[in-house]
Amino acid sequence: MSKVGILGHQTKDAAKLCLHNCPLLEDMAIWSQWALVFEPELGKLKNFVQKYGGVTTKQLDGVCFNAFEIDGFF
Repeated sequence: MSKVGILGHQTKDAAKLCLHNCPLLEDMAIWSQWALVFEPELGKLKNFVQKYGGVTTKQLDGVCFNAFEIDGFF
C-alpha cells in the first residue's frame, strides 16, 4: 500500500507549483505543509528541491546563504 498525504495523491508537478507560489522569505516547509501533504509520497523537502530544483550557495561576510529554486515548471 502506498503512502499519501492528508490531501490524497500529489504529483511532482503539484508540489513544484505549490513551492513556486511560496512567498519570498517564508519557510517553505511550513508554508506548503510539506510534511503533511507531500512528504509521504515525495520524501523530504530538501531532497525534493535538490533533485528537481537547484541550490545556489553564496557567502557574505562569512555567512552562507542558500537559495533554493524550483525550475523547469513554467
